[in-house]
Amino acid sequence: MLRPGDRVVAAVSGGVDSVVLLHLLAGDRTRLRLELVVAHFNHQLRGPEADADERFVGALAGKLGLNFRAGRADVQSRAREQRMGIEETARELRYAFLHKVREETGAGRIATGHNADDNAETMLLHLFRGAGVRGLAGIPVQRNEGVIIRPLLFATRDEIAAYAIEQEISFREDATNAEDDHARNVIRHHILPVVRSRVQPGVVRTLLRTAEVFRELDSYLAQVARTGLDQVIVRRTGEEVHLSLPILLSFPSAIRQYLVMRVTEATTGLRLRSDRVDAVLAMASQQPGRRIDLGRGWEMIRERDTLCLLATRRAGPFAVQVSPETEYAVGDARFSFTIEQRREREGRSGGDEEQVDAERTGIMPLVLRSWQPGDRFTPLGMAGTKKISDFLVDAGIPLREKHRHPVLVTPGGEIIWLCGLRIDERFKITGRTRQTLRLRFQRHAEGLHGESPQS
Repeated sequence: MLRPGDRVVAAVSGGVDSVVLLHLLAGDRTRLRLELVVAHFNHQLRGPEADADERFVGALAGKLGLNFRAGRADVQSRAREQRMGIEETARELRYAFLHKVREETGAGRIATGHNADDNAETMLLHLFRGAGVRGLAGIPVQRNEGVIIRPLLFATRDEIAAYAIEQEISFREDATNAEDDHARNVIRHHILPVVRSRVQPGVVRTLLRTAEVFRELDSYLAQVARTGLDQVIVRRTGEEVHLSLPILLSFPSAIRQYLVMRVTEATTGLRLRSDRVDAVLAMASQQPGRRIDLGRGWEMIRERDTLCLLATRRAGPFAVQVSPETEYAVGDARFSFTIEQRREREGRSGGDEEQVDAERTGIMPLVLRSWQPGDRFTPLGMAGTKKISDFLVDAGIPLREKHRHPVLVTPGGEIIWLCGLRIDERFKITGRTRQTLRLRFQRHAEGLHGESPQS
């Protein structure tokens, strides 16, 4: 994992695992001529305790004579804004910070303190959530071609703690590790102890070896899938990749999954979850026109004899998940929305800015997509429903442009807003509204439907 002369970012939280990792790396820095940078990310989830962790790690770096970098973010607020889980948000922000430190310092590697117990917990989490082979491969020792390394993955949590005591290494205790607020802690405190005492005392070691088997299987299936890509890909044009459904379905089920994962990752950089891959493959038995948003501006569409992977930012039909505080390009316009406490005045009826009842729209993410044949909604002020196509015609939208006009919908497909024209009656602000979504649809000078001005 390490070569002489490497510059390494050590991710140190202050807990026993990462502190022991730092001491081991520091002990080898002369022999391996390592340049170490200590990086600590403050998630701001534990108030003064989190600040104390940051000070502890900073002091430790200073004692060892190492460069120290600290970052922080209000994870709880960001998770609430993005409607994401705390753990997922924390991990995303933490790794973004670590990669930033790596780039700023010119380091080649990021070392984290993951251990064998972490691997066991991750495998069980993935198993319970229905992960495939890749999920059951657990935590890899190296990731991103060795950019991220886990030198302590071979050791159990108890072994690391015993080493810290033996070497008189001070570290910080995170009180939240004793709580059962997260699924990982439930596995840690209740499931693994029962397995150790009543089924398999060495369960952590067993799962570590099992993960190695699944990693080898994952590598093999990925290799087989790579050899089948030339058969499956029947057309590639720019940012579109067309997969032959008959040829795809001729492969065994496991290989189909890897073919979809491989072509998606190679084209978009996205590593699809098992449930997303299953959803893509399920389109083979569905009607043409079915589409699935893959995230980060990419989608998969079921065509007559192919699955088409393409960028949603192209002109024409599109569908993309949207989050608060982010601006999205829609043809010649921009869409965004914010979550706000209700103000005294209600949103206007019509126009480029609207307000709707946030609680009525339900869970995030919302979906911004082009109008589709058969779409209906209840325009504000009306009792019955009206076809989107008829409303666009009545509004004077040219037929050739109708397919480009965006609608904002709930995850369940209910239309919230025909953007820039009318909200749906069901989502209007009422006397019971406490929180609103402020929606904005801003056209450029030339307009979404107008012709470009003469230059």
